[in-house]
Amino acid sequence: MTHQALTIVVLTFNEEANIRACLDSLTGVGAPVFVVDSGSKDRTLEILAGYDVTVVDHPFANYAAQRNWAQANIPWATDWVLHLDAGETCLPALNQWLERDYGRVTYTTNPVHYLLASNVMQSIRQLKNADILHL
Repeated sequence: MTHQALTIVVLTFNEEANIRACLDSLTGVGAPVFVVDSGSKDRTLEILAGYDVTVVDHPFANYAAQRNWAQANIPWATDWVLHLDAGETCLPALNQWLERDYGRVTYTTNPVHYLLASNVMQSIRQLKNADILHL
């Protein structure tokens, strides 16, 4: 694929406990990853140095402002941007779909809506059935 279809943006602030799992879950996707850090004081930046990601710093006001800033200021040139928080991971099924099929998707037959809805519903069912959380 000559045209990159997807850029990934990850928000961080003192995420040394989570950032590895987040970035490792993106292995194989092949999309450029931009990390917007909010002035981490822990080992987050040190850990990020070991990954093929672009790190930019921006003071945190709120999540919406941080994502909007990323949309306006990161030099992305793709059709889509996937936003993740450092505490989130890409599910294996989504990772596989992004790796194998995303570049072949057309706008008229885009299965991402079903895939994401299916995974969200699966996650909600898991949370609903968990002993620690009652919805």
